[in-house]
Amino acid sequence: MKKIFIAFLLVVTQLCSLAAAGGLLRKRNERVYAYFEELEPLGDRQPFLWEEEKEAYELVCSEDECRILQLTDLHIGGSEATEREDLLAFGAMYRLIRHSQPDLIVVTGDLVYTKQSKTHSDDNANAFTLLCAFFERVGIPWTYTLGNHDTEGTADAEELLEISAGYEMCLSQQAEPVGGRCNLWIRLCDSQGELFESLYLLDSGDYEADGYGRVSEEQLQWYEEKVREAQAEAGAQTDSMLFFHIPFYEWDWLAEQYRRGSGSVNYYYGRIGETGGVLNCSAKSSGMLERILRLGSTSAVFVGHDHLNDLSLEYEGVRFTYGKSIDFLAYRNIEDYTYQRGATLIAVSADGSREIVPIVLEEIGG
Repeated sequence: MKKIFIAFLLVVTQLCSLAAAGGLLRKRNERVYAYFEELEPLGDRQPFLWEEEKEAYELVCSEDECRILQLTDLHIGGSEATEREDLLAFGAMYRLIRHSQPDLIVVTGDLVYTKQSKTHSDDNANAFTLLCAFFERVGIPWTYTLGNHDTEGTADAEELLEISAGYEMCLSQQAEPVGGRCNLWIRLCDSQGELFESLYLLDSGDYEADGYGRVSEEQLQWYEEKVREAQAEAGAQTDSMLFFHIPFYEWDWLAEQYRRGSGSVNYYYGRIGETGGVLNCSAKSSGMLERILRLGSTSAVFVGHDHLNDLSLEYEGVRFTYGKSIDFLAYRNIEDYTYQRGATLIAVSADGSREIVPIVLEEIGG
């Protein structure tokens, strides 16, 4: 009996410790959670459906149109030291989402930032949980690709995926670690249930020996298989878009054609604002540009990573667009910069039309 009583006490003690830990996390971010509770939900809380046979999320667009909001480089710190910057970031995102009224939100990496030198914390799991709680409150389906900073903490990619899988609004439960940390296929269907657009989310990794990471050949094969699967289903070529964090190696070449005034690229909007006019691309080529052009399905590609670059160009009929960033934390004096802070609204229709519009935070209402 004594042994049973002791075992019971141990279990109770462990449960109390877990509850206390959860309470401490919420207490640590008490002001931020209180802010979330003040927000009016913006969606109808109807997440996309998972199609087991196709291994993809699917949305039937009743108006034969879908509005997608790209957010990138949020850099939520999740610590007491970053509370002010986190509140600014959440406030900016809420304004952008409310303004654009999207059907889906796609975050292209660097959702959190937990470098001790800046945040006095390496608890990326807590920062990520905070972000998931924000989107759950907003009530609009969302998904993400990981960036180079997301796993610079105590939690690895698998643990972050487990956290987001616990939130109804997040489309990450079925992310495939094919050659990367997470890859995802999202299908947009018209009112008759016919596929008209695919979204492919790829993990561009974090770092390699020579610099920034890249999409692997295994991932490109996965992308090609999905493109051909969609084509076989439709009996014709279908449109698609790609989302990932780090711009591929050849993105620098595209920007150079723009600088030279080459007729091979068309300029739509934005600038190269990083110091020295640099693009922090993958250190080596993955062959992605060649694969995109050869397959002929993808007509738009969206990345993040460089917070001050928001350039949008077209090459060979494909739009290559830097998303506008949110960051109030990572770059030095970044709060003082405003032109780059915002989001990108992508409206796609079943008739094949597409509109890509940058939204500048300071130009919309409070």
